[in-house]
Amino acid sequence: MTTVDRSDHTLLLRPHWAQYCIKELPWLFICIVMLIGFRMNWLLIGEAFLLIAAFILTFLICQGIAVARVRYFITDEQIIYRHGILHRETDFMELYRVIDYQEDRTFMQQIAGLKTVIIFSTDRSTPRLNIIGQRSGFDLISEIRWRVELNKQRKGIHEITNR
Repeated sequence: MTTVDRSDHTLLLRPHWAQYCIKELPWLFICIVMLIGFRMNWLLIGEAFLLIAAFILTFLICQGIAVARVRYFITDEQIIYRHGILHRETDFMELYRVIDYQEDRTFMQQIAGLKTVIIFSTDRSTPRLNIIGQRSGFDLISEIRWRVELNKQRKGIHEITNR
């Protein structure tokens, strides 16, 4: 989901729910097989299948909550990455420190129409930031690039290349 607050030009990004499904697909499949095994009472160990399925379901619920709590705020000067369930962590990346961008689309993301935008920076604590589960139709790199160039101009930062 992408929303733009025009009052201060802050862009709020959250991973799409399909990103969770893509990431946890193998565990979802295993859980379904375990529940079918419990229902069919395969090899008289159906209770073990139920116990394993319960553990996997608990894991999947925690992972789902973790993905749902991820927020990326792109302000006029920073990218703010907020994540965590019980322990909330917030990472800040100054836009003038951004040096490169990359889009990554796995096969499953291509099917779901999603992408991961990777931001590279000279920031010591966050040299690489993965913005996962974004709609492929939204040109996020252009938006960030525009803000980065604006910040570099404001701060008088000029890039010198040696080619």
